[in-house]
Parts: sequence; C-alpha cells; structure tokens
Amino acid sequence: MKAVIFAGGAGTRLWPLSRKKSPKQLEKIVGDKSTLQLAVERLLPDFSYEDIFISTNIIYKEVVKEQLPRIPKNNFIFEPEKKDVGPAIALVVGMLSRQNPNEPIAIVWSDHLVKRIALFKKILKIAGRYISRNPNKIVFIAQKPRYPSFNLGYIHLGQKISTTEAVHFYKFEGFKYKPDEQTVKKFFNSGTYAWNIGHFVTTPQFILSAYKHLAPNIYKNTEKILEFFAKKTFADELKKRYGKIESINFDNAILENWGPQIASDAMGQKICSLIF
Repeated sequence: MKAVIFAGGAGTRLWPLSRKKSPKQLEKIVGDKSTLQLAVERLLPDFSYEDIFISTNIIYKEVVKEQLPRIPKNNFIFEPEKKDVGPAIALVVGMLSRQNPNEPIAIVWSDHLVKRIALFKKILKIAGRYISRNPNKIVFIAQKPRYPSFNLGYIHLGQKISTTEAVHFYKFEGFKYKPDEQTVKKFFNSGTYAWNIGHFVTTPQFILSAYKHLAPNIYKNTEKILEFFAKKTFADELKKRYGKIESINFDNAILENWGPQIASDAMGQKICSLIF
C-alpha cells in the first residue's frame, strides 16, 4: 500500500502566518515540526519512506526536500504551477497507475491536525485491506459532524454495509461541497451526513476511471502528459502541458458528480465510506 501526501496549498486562510512562499504545511505550527513532517511521521512505521509520496508545487521543492530527507527523490511529484487538487490528484494517480494500477493507495493531507493517530492508522489499514479485496471501489474516511459547518463538504451516508473492528462502512449516496447554511442545518439534523475530511483509500486505476467518466478534459490532458512518463522529456512535457488543464477542486470535479447511479451504472461499482 502506498500513501500520497498532498502539500501544495498556499494556506491563505492562515495569513499572515501562512503565506504563498511559506504555506502552513511547511511552518512549525504545532511543536518543532511542520504539519507536513507530522503527516509523514504519523504514517510510520506502517508505511515505509519508500511507500510515501509527496505532491506539492515546484516552488516548495527545496524546503520540502530539506524537511523530508529520507523520502526518496523519485517519490516527490512537483506540479509546475498551481492547478488546484483536481488536476494534482489526476497526475499522481496517473503516475502510480503506470507502476501498479491496482495497489491500494491512501490519499492524505499535509495540513491536518490528527489527535487520534492510532485510530487514524487503524482505519487506513482496514481500508487498505478492504481495497485489496475490492480494487474497484473507494473508501472515504468521514467524520461525524460536531456542528453545522458550511465550510466543509458533506457525504450522504446510505445503508450500513459492515463493521470491522468498530469501524463502520456505509454506502455512498452523494456528496455536496460547502452547502448553504439552510442545507447544512438540514444535513446536520438528519443524522445521515458526515463531514468529508478529504482522506480516502482506493486504487490508481479506479480513480483514473472516475476522471475518464466525470472529468474527461482533465483525464485526456493528463494522459497526454503521461505518455512521456519515465522518459527523459517527462519534466519538460509536464511543464509545457500542465498549464492547459483546468483548475478545479477534486470535490467539484469528481465527488459532486459521482452519485450512486453513476457509480453503479457507468463505472460498475458503488462507493463506500466510513466514520472516523
């Protein structure tokens, strides 16, 4: 199982502590380590350094490598320009699919504070085992809402599928990114919606199939770049072509369009989610 930590955000919501040239994930906000370093640290030893990949912007190349000297150089994926999370995830899963398309991957974020680390790692392990048996599915790590926040995305939970070591799996019935205040209150009071905190486990090939059906322009442009993967000209082609891809959030590009009917009919599978 591989893990990809995304660390390309500009951190504008924590300005002036977090700035474009020194975003929050690279700053020592908690203790004497950056949140990026903490994100790597909490994966160990369940993941080896060789199984951890870092996706970030090229402008953070030197500081990221300095903070993470034990991550292999080939495990750093540098976006030549900022294009939001939609294209960034497509690029990473496209590259990993060229190596092992059906190996489970965990998508995690560098700027999250995780207090219950043992539980977090337990859920990643359980989700990884689930995806090993079901490579054409995706498991979202969701969180029970503590209050009706309208700054987060909401996953609509369907029927409970199973429970493994007190971790509950549910069918995915839909997703809404940052709903309005009235809708948020409705979601919160229903008890059938969970916060999407962004972490998920799946396989590279399955996510690529989602892009192919739901975000074909991103998929086609990314595939053109990946024609040069592992070739000497790859970096040049990435720099030349990446800017042509539309800038859009993964939630808007994929999740909001990925209802149960699409998942069942167009892609042959349902999505599952679980509560963290």
